[in-house]
Amino acid sequence: SVSIIIPEWNRKDELVRCLLAVKKQTYKDYEVIVVDNNSTDSTKEILKEKFPDFKLIALKKNIGASKARNIGINESNGDYVWFLDSDAFPVKKTCLADMVKILKNNPIIGQLGGEVIDGKIRLPNSCRNQDGLFNFVDNCKMKEVECINTSNCIMKKNLLKEIGGFDPAYFYGYEDNNVSFKIRELGYKCIVDSKVVAVHQRALSSRVSTFYLWHRNRVRFIMLKEKNPFFILFLPFLDVYTTLKLLPEKLKILKNSKVVSKTNEKDGIIK
Repeated sequence: SVSIIIPEWNRKDELVRCLLAVKKQTYKDYEVIVVDNNSTDSTKEILKEKFPDFKLIALKKNIGASKARNIGINESNGDYVWFLDSDAFPVKKTCLADMVKILKNNPIIGQLGGEVIDGKIRLPNSCRNQDGLFNFVDNCKMKEVECINTSNCIMKKNLLKEIGGFDPAYFYGYEDNNVSFKIRELGYKCIVDSKVVAVHQRALSSRVSTFYLWHRNRVRFIMLKEKNPFFILFLPFLDVYTTLKLLPEKLKILKNSKVVSKTNEKDGIIK
C-alpha cells in the first residue's frame, strides 16, 4: 500500500487539482494525508466537502514543509510513501502503478520520481558544479540523478525511517537535497523516469522563504556534503557560473512567454 503525503499552505485551487489527479490513478491501494500548515484560505473546508475520505491534519501554525512531512510519515500506514506538493500533479493515470512496479523490481532504487517544469523534465545534476545546476530534457528512462525533488517522489517507508525522515532545520529549501544525499550515502540510487513524472506548476506566492533562509539552508547542505568549511568560499563563483549558464535560456523563455501573451490578447484569450 502507498501513503500519499501532501504538505499544504494556502494553495486550495492547486490542491484540488492535485487531489483530483490522485483520484484518477489506476492504482487504488493508497491513503491520502494532507498536512495543512494553518492555511488562511478555505483549504480545510474544501477538503472536508470534496474529499471527505482523505485524511486532513490541520496544524495551528506554519511549521514548514519538512516538519509537516514528518508528521505525515508518522501518521502513515503504507509500505511506500509518495510525496506530492499541492501545486503538482502526476502526468499519467498509471503513474502510481508504474512507481510501485519499478520499486518492487529494482530494490537498489531509494527514490523515484521527477518533475516537469515549463514542459521539460528537470534533472537535478549538482555533481557538475556542486550546487544544483539542472538539466532539462524531453524524455528520460531510468535516469540516475543526484536528487529527487519532493514535489513528486516515492520511496519505501522503512528507508525513510532509517534516515530519520526530513531534517526539521530545513524550513523550506534544500530539504530534498538533504534526504537524497542520505539515501545515496546508504548506497541507493535516485531515479527519474518519464513514466512517473508530475507537472509542477510552482505557486510561488505561497512558498515561504527569504533570501536569508534559502542561503542558510544552502550553506548547511553544502557543508554536510563537502565536509569542508573552506568550500563555502567558492559559492559566489558558482553563483556567477550558474547565472551565466542559465541566463540565455531564461531570457528565451521570457521572450516566448511575452509572444504567447500578446497572441492570446489579440485573439481575445485570457489565461
